[in-house]
Amino acid sequence: MINVPVRFIKLTSITKLRFASFAAGLSCLFLFQNCENFGSFVAYDELSSEDPHKGSWRPVDGLVVKDGEWVKVEEKIEEKLRLTDRHFIASKLSSIGIHGDDTSEDNKVINYRINASVRRFVDYFGGSCIYTNPESISISPTAVFSCSGLDPEDVSADLIPSPNVFRSVLKSSICDYFASNLKVQKNIEGNLELISALKESDHIPYLVHQLFYLGQEPSKRTLASLEDLYKKASASVTQSTTVLNSEGLKFLTLAVCHSNGWESP
Repeated sequence: MINVPVRFIKLTSITKLRFASFAAGLSCLFLFQNCENFGSFVAYDELSSEDPHKGSWRPVDGLVVKDGEWVKVEEKIEEKLRLTDRHFIASKLSSIGIHGDDTSEDNKVINYRINASVRRFVDYFGGSCIYTNPESISISPTAVFSCSGLDPEDVSADLIPSPNVFRSVLKSSICDYFASNLKVQKNIEGNLELISALKESDHIPYLVHQLFYLGQEPSKRTLASLEDLYKKASASVTQSTTVLNSEGLKFLTLAVCHSNGWESP
């Protein structure tokens, strides 16, 4: 019988215990390597960096999940033209198309047309108007516009309505009138002289732009387009932009008046 030292037996037991613990830990590592491949190794090409919970990601302000990635929300920005009411539009048109004595017969006729095309249309252009308002606007030598003559739904129209087709048509009508009426064109020539002294410039396309957009400088591209239009309308590509040409002025008036910006404050 071989006598084994007690000390050796104890060491061997401890060693076995350590080995068993190591084996158990290694087994757990293999077993829980991947939930989908329980009890086996996972091949490298089966590994994925995609978040398995991406479908349940909570929303973050300004971000959205797209193809497993956080991406910035694409915001749609809608630009709207800031419009003014009938009083501003009519006053602006009067400062452009009327020159000299407001009470002259020619200027009265022009003012009638402005009132008939703009001031009377509260529902399309907006502007304060109440049913009992004593407002009285001459739209012809014999006809007068009054708020008290409006239908209740027209009176309750927005102070400044959104852009609408009728407003655009009425504006186009008055612009065509300004460009084609000889009396208006003569008045515009007189107003250009006033603007010329104010801006210290004889550049006709620039001055017409200032007549509608006083205080707002045109971009180089806009000014170049107006110069080109003026020369072509004057039937001469060598036409000096500092020499007044009636046909060129007519087309400049038409082009600038039909633009949208001057309607804004």
